[in-house]
Amino acid sequence: MDEVIGNEDAKKKFIEWVKRWKKKEVEELGILLVGPPGIGKTSWVHAFANTFGYNVIETNASDYRSQKALEERLGHISRSVSLDSFFMGMHKKEPLIFLDEVDGLDPKADKGAIETVIKIAKSSGVLTVLAANIVDPKRYKELLKNFYVIEFKPLSPRQIELLLRKIVYLENLDIKDEKLREIVLKCKGDARAAINMLQSVAIGISIEAVGTTLENLPFEVFMKRLFEAKTYDEVVSLIQSNITHLEDLIQILWDLVSRSGMDIKYIADFLKELSDIDILWSRINRERKWGLLRYLFNLLPSYIYRLKRYVTYEEKFPEYRFYLFVKNRKVREQRDEIYNLIPRYFHVSKRKFITEILPYSYKLLIGDMWRDFREWCDRMFG
Repeated sequence: MDEVIGNEDAKKKFIEWVKRWKKKEVEELGILLVGPPGIGKTSWVHAFANTFGYNVIETNASDYRSQKALEERLGHISRSVSLDSFFMGMHKKEPLIFLDEVDGLDPKADKGAIETVIKIAKSSGVLTVLAANIVDPKRYKELLKNFYVIEFKPLSPRQIELLLRKIVYLENLDIKDEKLREIVLKCKGDARAAINMLQSVAIGISIEAVGTTLENLPFEVFMKRLFEAKTYDEVVSLIQSNITHLEDLIQILWDLVSRSGMDIKYIADFLKELSDIDILWSRINRERKWGLLRYLFNLLPSYIYRLKRYVTYEEKFPEYRFYLFVKNRKVREQRDEIYNLIPRYFHVSKRKFITEILPYSYKLLIGDMWRDFREWCDRMFG
């Protein structure tokens, strides 16, 4: 545990809670670690387990989202388990359930998943630790009610520098102090990003080519980074780390291809391929078959990497997102009236109306009483 840098207060709370848990002096079912990616939550759990002799059974919530999958993966575990993997020599190692990225469980879409996590923690009698980047208090109130929350914070510049200097010393690297300081400033408390940058510098790649962490990027930053990526592997990493943006990404790719100046044959080919990707992504969401992501993570990066030769991302929002960014109050009011009135006559959702009907039919649908909004559409679609 001494090798994990930073978050001393959080680590102390963790150990103290476990001691009270072993004495059955706590009401919570387990611990919930909350904090941004790359700051040591997972590393700490493994370091704690190594020090105190636990065997970590780690599961990523992004891979096991359904009630059935979680029960199959974790439901059999209890303190009485005597599998060979829980032994080292003559010393029995107790299991520790570690469920990472628990904020990837959707309380509505992944029905029963959170209740299953609570049930397993309650019935197994096994030390249970969850980790999340951000926990919405409304969506995850049951987790917050049943688990002891410990916040992990980004590391300080001094802590990042100590970590980097230790690696430089152990790996016998020849890296100048100004490069280390540049990494410290750029990583913004993310230890994982700092180590990735250090490794890149050590093999001759510039820090700019690595950038900051690829996870949970704001949408605009994600798109910019995606179209600036210099390697295929970087495109893959960006997509895998920002899966929540995939629906918007597919819509933007459709917009870019449709409005590109490519030959019509190229446009048709790209749109057909994008259609297959869209169908696959819809099936994954509809049937909750997350194992199919392995195919999506091959198809989508390859598609984008080839498309970048023909189109560029101009850092503007395509039409289907424009309704989010209307600044004129009068236009906003007329827009809301239209969205509440017209879509039901077509028996479609607002989103479908915005993306598939409005751009092509606004002149026919929007009368003089909504003149301001019609003029706004003219500027967007004309």
